Amino acid sequence: MPTHPNLRHFHKGISLVSQWTGNEYKHMEKVFLGVVAGSADADVVKAVRAVLDFISYAHFETHTCLNDAWTRFHSYKQVFVRLGVQKDFNGIPKLHSMTHYLESICLLGTADGYNSEGHEWLHIDFAEVGYCASNHKQYIHQMTVWLDRQDAVRRFKAYLRWLKHSHVSQFLRTGEEEDGNHDEDDGENICADQPALGADASEGIYTIARKPTFPNMSVRTIVAEFCAPDFTQCLEDFVTKTQGVPSHSLQAPTTTPQSLSFLRSINSYTTFAVYKQFKKALPRMSQVLKKLTSDLIRATLPRRLCAQAAQFSTVLAFNGAYGGTRPDDGTNAGLYNPIDGLTVAQVRVIFCLPETVSYLSKHLLVYVEWFTPFQLYDDITGMFSVAPSQRNRRCRASIIPITAIVRSCHLIPVWARAANIYWTSENVLEQCTRFYVNTYLQNTDFVLFQFLVDRWQKTRNTSSIL
Repeated sequence: MPTHPNLRHFHKGISLVSQWTGNEYKHMEKVFLGVVAGSADADVVKAVRAVLDFISYAHFETHTCLNDAWTRFHSYKQVFVRLGVQKDFNGIPKLHSMTHYLESICLLGTADGYNSEGHEWLHIDFAEVGYCASNHKQYIHQMTVWLDRQDAVRRFKAYLRWLKHSHVSQFLRTGEEEDGNHDEDDGENICADQPALGADASEGIYTIARKPTFPNMSVRTIVAEFCAPDFTQCLEDFVTKTQGVPSHSLQAPTTTPQSLSFLRSINSYTTFAVYKQFKKALPRMSQVLKKLTSDLIRATLPRRLCAQAAQFSTVLAFNGAYGGTRPDDGTNAGLYNPIDGLTVAQVRVIFCLPETVSYLSKHLLVYVEWFTPFQLYDDITGMFSVAPSQRNRRCRASIIPITAIVRSCHLIPVWARAANIYWTSENVLEQCTRFYVNTYLQNTDFVLFQFLVDRWQKTRNTSSIL
């Protein structure tokens, strides 16, 4: 299974896990559908998908498809009886508790604020910690007194925080009233200079180290260590296209003297500043998450001292070769398909241009290897299927601005009845020829791909009618 920063990798498998906790279950759910897809009956896969959809929809703050997922599971669950795995479905507590979700949500509200770990934490706070604070003799009375004192301390701390906040707020209001008559435009200018958080995520804001990991890495080393054989050619294409001249065009180049000199000077010993990772800001999704989050995207070399393998993240990025354009006005917004141009890619090198040609891109650049576009959709698993894109039997690669990357993603190999014993987490992205794009990696991924699938199906239906 390919690695991902948000995915736990079970190095010894799951058979040796003696006690499953909620954390192990969550990480297993992320890849469970992709694991059983290649070796199980189609109805089994559909039943597993229905359960995972139900679990994912239960995290939402608004519920519209929860009943549909539960109905789909009941329509396919008899396959377990038919295969002799289960005689009946009576006496399974967790399965029975799922029947009360819809009624409980209608009576008490959405379930996004609840989790199965709440009782465990209450037991730790109210029983284990209190017992350890006693002398283990007549501990019930001592635990009760200890809990009362802890509540009193918490209430007093809350009062102090409220008192401090009220004084600070009153002081700020007094200062604003005193300064409000002098500089009324200063506040507006400050707000104008500070970008909105929502706009940051949509415009591709990212965070990266101030100093590069490799400040002077030669092209020869980049090609050899990062497996980027077409780095020089892709860099020349990027510089040429940035100047407005199509690659291999008969039109006379209009490059500036600085960029023309830079193109002529590129050789095996030309150096670039190379970074190992960056964090990509993700937009808020009101269905599952109100706060801003970020994705960690890596392009790291192996660390031999600690036996850590190289990590090259897979991402979703806009690829101009597939016509990924967004409508500037509302005229064609209804026909716009957000999947156009959104392609899976593997990040190989994160670097910046030299200062002499830094005007070509105000952001860092990324050398990526592309996968095929979202054209194959598996109705059984509900996931898109992609493969490494090749041209002349070589991986099709290009250099794009770092802002063209939308978010990270996770790929699951399409297994046969028996998995290839030579595949490992380090080489499966190079050895396998087809992958599923994981829908269940995070709740935000689930929301995104449900939206993309709906738009893709509507576009396909519209095209078939026309």
